[in-house]
Amino acid sequence: MQLPTRLFLNGASRDAASGRRTTLINPSTELAFVEVDAAGNADADAAHGSNRFYATTERAFQAMLHGYERTLQVVLRHRGATMASAAVVLALTIVLFILVPKGFIPDQDTNQIQITTEAAQGTAYDKLVEYQGQVADIIRQDPNVVGLVSTIGGNAANTLGGPNLGQIVVTLKPRSDRRQLVGDIIENLRPQLDGVAGMQVFMQNPPTIRIGGQVSKSLYQYSMQSPDKGQLYAAARQLHKRLADIPGIQDLTSDLEITSPQINVEIDRDKAAALGVTASQVENAFYDAYGPRWVSTIYAAVNEYKVLLELAPQFQNDPSALSLLYFKATPPQGGGVALK
Repeated sequence: MQLPTRLFLNGASRDAASGRRTTLINPSTELAFVEVDAAGNADADAAHGSNRFYATTERAFQAMLHGYERTLQVVLRHRGATMASAAVVLALTIVLFILVPKGFIPDQDTNQIQITTEAAQGTAYDKLVEYQGQVADIIRQDPNVVGLVSTIGGNAANTLGGPNLGQIVVTLKPRSDRRQLVGDIIENLRPQLDGVAGMQVFMQNPPTIRIGGQVSKSLYQYSMQSPDKGQLYAAARQLHKRLADIPGIQDLTSDLEITSPQINVEIDRDKAAALGVTASQVENAFYDAYGPRWVSTIYAAVNEYKVLLELAPQFQNDPSALSLLYFKATPPQGGGVALK
């Protein structure tokens, strides 16, 4: 704001209205007056900028208001079409709700199928190889399959939960090269693999994020715990039986494996010690004969082969063959000691 005033300071004059001035002897007085004048001009500029912002936002609001008014008039003139379009949108929403994958972590097509095979308890290793080969041959015939890796025994079996379990990892063609999703491929393979005698096949689309550290044959698992082993076994069988009666549940399985054929061997430790045989030697001899004892690895140019130590199949199925086992006694006795 400018003041129409003329100042006289020690022979110096300034016309605030016209902006003309003469020589000023007191510069501090002139500086103070210039600052007041500049502040007045800044207030005017701020007010002008505020009015410009207000005008811009007001024009935008009025444009939106007029647009809403025009569209509202169109809707009111075509009420039937408006209601019909709302019904179509509602129907499409319901369809998408049904089709879109749901769940905590929806399934994703990762071009892989994870398969766990399970034979009857007590199945010999050579039979496992035969059954697993039949399953692998059926999977290879699917045109969507690029390759697979089959594993039986060894560390993989221990991880899965038992020596009668195997694993197959199937690699599919890229999604752009096949028409079927991984879920459809699993459903197509299921009836074919159900025809393999002696082997149960559990297929699953591996989740993108795995929750939990326990490896399972299915995507969902229910764990039971109890300090009473007998009560736990009975409850597990009862739960498995009731779940099997529920329609819609498939690939139902349990890791309760207590029906495998077995023979209890009692060690007379005093007599064994007199013969120079320890309990550890007896256990190792049994594991060498009947367990998956991997003793060596043969390395080829592109492959490697595990060497398995075991009894001949004709002796594994005959309990009387136990009497043919010999244990190496420790010095000073030395020599071989028969089981009985």
